[in-house]
Amino acid sequence: MDPYIAGFAGLVDIHRRIAGAFDEAIAAPTDLALARRAGSFLVAHHTLESEVLFPILRREGRLRSADVSFLDPFDRAHHELHALCTRLLDAGPGSAGSLARAIRELLIDHVAEEEVGLAAERMRQLISVEGLDEVQREGDRLRERLQASLRK
Repeated sequence: MDPYIAGFAGLVDIHRRIAGAFDEAIAAPTDLALARRAGSFLVAHHTLESEVLFPILRREGRLRSADVSFLDPFDRAHHELHALCTRLLDAGPGSAGSLARAIRELLIDHVAEEEVGLAAERMRQLISVEGLDEVQREGDRLRERLQASLRK
């Protein structure tokens, strides 16, 4: 399969799974475990994007004519969503549901914009196949470090 199409399909899938985790948390607003799982899932995903994908795209994009400034609003959205997720992770049963709902509402627009910006054809202009491979390798390393820190 085309690596750009496969990468985009993976992005869309993870976005749908994150949204689904928030839908579950909203449906059971007093279940703190669901809310915390959704918040942690989103934070982990955004950490991978902000620390691996976006820096590599910025580096690779400078070598091409494509403009990578579209990533800047994604960084701002990640910070805003991260702050809400931090509050969600610390929330009690009385506020977890409303925080999950607020995050889900922001997430809808953010995901839509990200999927336009990171669509397969645009990525083809921004990053080489070798760059995609680097994103995968570095993402795997970061996932391993994040998982190891959770086991401590």
